[in-house]
Formats: sequence, C-alpha cells, structure tokens
Amino acid sequence: MTDAEITKLCRPLVIRKGSRHHGMSRSPEYRAWHQMRERCFNPKNNSYRDYGGRGITVCERWATFLPFFEDMGTKPSRLHSLDRYPNVDGNYEPRNCRWATPNEQQRNSRQTKWWVIDGIPYPGLGAASEATGLKRACLQWRFNSPHWSNYVRKS
Repeated sequence: MTDAEITKLCRPLVIRKGSRHHGMSRSPEYRAWHQMRERCFNPKNNSYRDYGGRGITVCERWATFLPFFEDMGTKPSRLHSLDRYPNVDGNYEPRNCRWATPNEQQRNSRQTKWWVIDGIPYPGLGAASEATGLKRACLQWRFNSPHWSNYVRKS
C-alpha cells in the first residue's frame, strides 16, 4: 500500500499532548492489531495461553500500528479477521498473516481434522465435500463403512 493510499484512509497525523495519533484507533484494522498484541503479550487475556503462552509473538515491525496497517492493508470485508497462514503455529509477521474469512480460519486451525480421499488431503469435511462434490453425509457414511476404508480416512 502506498503512502498516498494510507493517507487517504487515515486522518492526517496530529500531535496531541506530545503523542502521535493516526486517527484509526476505532477502525477494524486497529482492533485486530490491538487484539493480536493482547493475545501475545497480556497474560490476563483469555486467549493468552493459546498464543503468548505457546511462544507465539509479534514481529518487531508490528510493535506500532502503522507498519502493521502498511503491510496488511484494509480488511476486505467486516467478516474477515487476522489469520496466521500458512503456519498456524508461526508468529504474527507479514509473511505469515492474511485477512481470512471464517471458512478459511476454520480450515487453518490446530483442531482441523484432515480427511484423505483417494490419497488427497482435505482440511475438514466441508473442504472434502466441496472438492469432491459429495455430500457431507455421504463422506461420513463412507468413512464409517469398512468397504471404503482404503479410500476415505481421517488423519
């Protein structure tokens, strides 16, 4: 994102009581940045044990909001949220983060159960259903059927 684009999205920086303000503290992007930092650095945060408690941290560049915003840009929609991708166990940094939909978030989770159909792995039953064109109930039935055990399995 260029400086001109950021300036267009942000109110101009102003000085108030000796500190810099970017005018975006109520934006969804700022909330995402703030919540990311809370999860990683605040032991009193409810999600700390799943993030900071596991050693997940935020890169130095994102210690302040504007570099985060320069790298991530605006959220594509109100449904998008910050996602660590492709490495769900990796840190928050430009090359490991994206704005993701709830479906993308769900498929990029430590709890995702992978389905392997004809040797092809799918992140969850929904993804397997979409890719194969088979209904979820059909895939579950095949998973539980001994006749299909060579073709459908969870890993």
